[in-house]
Amino acid sequence: MFRRVAENDDSGRTIQKWFDEIGFTTRSGKKVGLSLIYIENLNIRLIAELGI
Repeated sequence: MFRRVAENDDSGRTIQKWFDEIGFTTRSGKKVGLSLIYIENLNIRLIAELGI
Protein backbone atom coordinates (compact mmCIF):
# COMPACT_ATOMS: atom_id res chain seq x y z
CA MET A 1 0.00 0.00 0.00
CA PHE A 2 2.77 2.44 0.90
CA ARG A 3 4.50 1.91 -2.43
CA ARG A 4 1.27 2.33 -4.41
CA VAL A 5 0.53 5.63 -2.69
CA ALA A 6 4.10 6.90 -3.02
CA GLU A 7 4.77 5.83 -6.60
CA ASN A 8 1.32 5.88 -8.22
CA ASP A 9 -0.39 8.46 -5.98
CA ASP A 10 -3.35 6.05 -5.70
CA SER A 11 -6.52 7.33 -4.04
CA GLY A 12 -8.30 5.69 -1.12
CA ARG A 13 -10.94 4.13 -3.33
CA THR A 14 -8.29 2.75 -5.68
CA ILE A 15 -6.49 1.17 -2.73
CA GLN A 16 -9.78 -0.25 -1.42
CA LYS A 17 -10.56 -1.75 -4.83
CA TRP A 18 -7.08 -3.27 -4.96
CA PHE A 19 -7.50 -4.71 -1.44
CA ASP A 20 -10.80 -6.30 -2.50
CA GLU A 21 -9.18 -7.78 -5.62
CA ILE A 22 -6.36 -9.43 -3.67
CA GLY A 23 -8.64 -10.50 -0.81
CA PHE A 24 -6.92 -8.38 1.87
CA THR A 25 -8.88 -8.30 5.15
CA THR A 26 -8.54 -7.17 8.74
CA ARG A 27 -7.50 -9.58 11.48
CA SER A 28 -11.15 -10.41 12.09
CA GLY A 29 -11.70 -11.27 8.41
CA LYS A 30 -13.66 -8.17 7.43
CA LYS A 31 -12.94 -5.97 4.43
CA VAL A 32 -10.78 -2.94 5.14
CA GLY A 33 -12.92 0.17 5.45
CA LEU A 34 -12.36 3.26 3.37
CA SER A 35 -11.94 5.45 6.47
CA LEU A 36 -9.00 3.33 7.67
CA ILE A 37 -7.39 3.61 4.24
CA TYR A 38 -7.82 7.39 4.28
CA ILE A 39 -6.18 7.62 7.72
CA GLU A 40 -3.23 5.51 6.58
CA ASN A 41 -3.01 7.52 3.34
CA LEU A 42 -2.82 10.75 5.34
CA ASN A 43 -0.09 9.31 7.56
CA ILE A 44 1.95 8.26 4.52
CA ARG A 45 1.70 11.71 2.98
CA LEU A 46 2.64 13.46 6.24
CA ILE A 47 5.67 11.25 6.70
CA ALA A 48 6.73 11.94 3.12
CA GLU A 49 6.39 15.72 3.62
CA LEU A 50 8.38 15.68 6.84
CA GLY A 51 11.07 13.49 5.30
CA ILE A 52 11.00 10.97 8.14
